[in-house]
Amino acid sequence: MFRENRTHEMPELFSEKNMMPDTLKKRYEKSWAKGFYEDVFCRIDETLFSVLYSDKVSRPNLPVNIYVSLEILKELFGLSDEKFLGRFYFEHLNA
Repeated sequence: MFRENRTHEMPELFSEKNMMPDTLKKRYEKSWAKGFYEDVFCRIDETLFSVLYSDKVSRPNLPVNIYVSLEILKELFGLSDEKFLGRFYFEHLNA
């Protein structure tokens, strides 16, 4: 069952971004991550992938925009799947 990921459009009161110290918020505003989020992540049309999922009521898909973004980042950094996952889970891509 396909469902679009809209959770990133509704920030939580106690989200990581809201809990960041002001110095980190300023760094985020100037970093490539903000542009990537606004110009790439938010513009991924997940509905293009809906045909890959069953119409039957079932467990919803994992967010397509996250998977596509991760693939884009993997290619931008020129990493193998294994190295990318290691950096994603343990270094947050900015080490």
